[in-house]
Amino acid sequence: MSFCDSCRGYFCVARHNVSDKARGYLAGLMMKAPRKNMERMEEYVECYDYQAQQQFLSDSPWDHRALIARVGEEVDALVGGAESALLIDESGFEKKGTKSVGVARQWNGRVGKVDNSQDIVELLNHYLPRADATEEAVLRNIERRHRKRQDSIEAA
Repeated sequence: MSFCDSCRGYFCVARHNVSDKARGYLAGLMMKAPRKNMERMEEYVECYDYQAQQQFLSDSPWDHRALIARVGEEVDALVGGAESALLIDESGFEKKGTKSVGVARQWNGRVGKVDNSQDIVELLNHYLPRADATEEAVLRNIERRHRKRQDSIEAA
């Protein structure tokens, strides 16, 4: 959790630092447990105080914008650059059986209703072909690549 250590400065509130609460909450979200709500986190995360966590999440006045900007810069440095676009896409696939991972009754945007389906989230990093490429050309290229990927997934 070295990321948490490098972000301590973003959690300063008045005269104290609440980064330990942020670290505890992040540890709770990443734990291997059947349910990840605040009450269950208290059972699995060491030194976790439910009341202090509740106050941190609902009333703590730390400013999240600077932290989000920092995370964005780090993501951009890892996967991007001046000539790239990062896309996150969620797609639902109809499923009738129960043997595939993640199949459940859930909203499926492709069919426009709640039904048995499996959702996937793709992280797509598309490098733009030229600095002078038009937005329409880039979007057509992205759509073509996305359709090709979905066709290969459905065929599997």
